[in-house]
Amino acid sequence: MVLGECVVAGTTTAQAVLTALGFDVTGLMGSSHPTCNHGQKTGLIKTGLTDWSGTDDQRCVWSAIAAVGDPMQPFVLGMTLAASHHSGVLLAGGSQMIAIYTMLQRLGTQYPWHSDNVVLGTTQWIVNDATSQFLALAHTVPTPPIMSSQFSFKQSRYPQFTIFEQGYVKEGVGAGGCLIAGHLYQHWHQTRTLQAMETLLERCLKTSALP
Repeated sequence: MVLGECVVAGTTTAQAVLTALGFDVTGLMGSSHPTCNHGQKTGLIKTGLTDWSGTDDQRCVWSAIAAVGDPMQPFVLGMTLAASHHSGVLLAGGSQMIAIYTMLQRLGTQYPWHSDNVVLGTTQWIVNDATSQFLALAHTVPTPPIMSSQFSFKQSRYPQFTIFEQGYVKEGVGAGGCLIAGHLYQHWHQTRTLQAMETLLERCLKTSALP
């Protein structure tokens, strides 16, 4: 099972929950911006945690999500907990999915699950982002085995794609996990994947140009 996400400000809410749970991850989270907006994230999280109840709730995942999280987090937590009993689970994303795995570890004694069946799949844009510290984050909080797609848009003819190579977006909607799954399941490689993506984009552009 591949589980992805598409959450506005999702890396901020992920950082906020990790902070509420007692982890110091300041400056480590990713962002869709070319230069990660760490200061903005930290300021928002500080405001969000102003009324955090403190010691009693510091280790409570559900309370942290209710205070500063987002709806994707409990959904993916529940799906992963259940699916891990029956199949492998690929958490498709970056620092948000690392945060999910950390929450799963905290919930483990309350909700049994099979951690050996869970891995994380992301993109090389996340791993190589010089303005965040993805691998440092992975060594700071509980993290599953990580796979990274090496797919690139450098050879694309379309600015809608090459913008990824300028540091924008980097992930989203399970991009890394889908690329990895496509390669493992159907042996799709760089050229075939790029051709398929450009064909889909061309169809969309033609449709949008119709009167």
